[in-house]
Amino acid sequence: MKDIESRNFHTILFRPMQWTIKDLSIAIRTRSLIVHCEYVLEELEDRYITACASLKTNGVNKLERTKKFISDHNWVVVKAPNTGGGAHLYDREHRKPYDIVGSILMSWRKRKMHRDSWFCSELAAHLSGLPRPHAYSPKSLYLWANSRKSLT
Repeated sequence: MKDIESRNFHTILFRPMQWTIKDLSIAIRTRSLIVHCEYVLEELEDRYITACASLKTNGVNKLERTKKFISDHNWVVVKAPNTGGGAHLYDREHRKPYDIVGSILMSWRKRKMHRDSWFCSELAAHLSGLPRPHAYSPKSLYLWANSRKSLT
């Protein structure tokens, strides 16, 4: 097991669009093929334990994703610098509901933060320690993480 907390980086998994109505609507609003992301809480030899916020998981929950699944489904794995967040923040957010309003309004930057519910990129940005996590769509979080990965 690799201790994520002691590292100088966070790992975030990004999923490209699949041909569903929800993914298509996110792709259109964000002008991106990256439509979902998950924050890695723990990296094991053959799988990741992630923090996920989605309708499928009934809000914020942990998922296990095998590295083979991630590879087979063209997910993008990005290691971004540690910005003061971490897996220890997850416990406070576990089981909070999915932010449906946030998923609809994510492209509107002036919307207010509601810490009672989470959209996938809001949760990953929060766990990464970023200020204003509600300002991140999957695309903007990917761009932030990808632009800083060479610093790790």
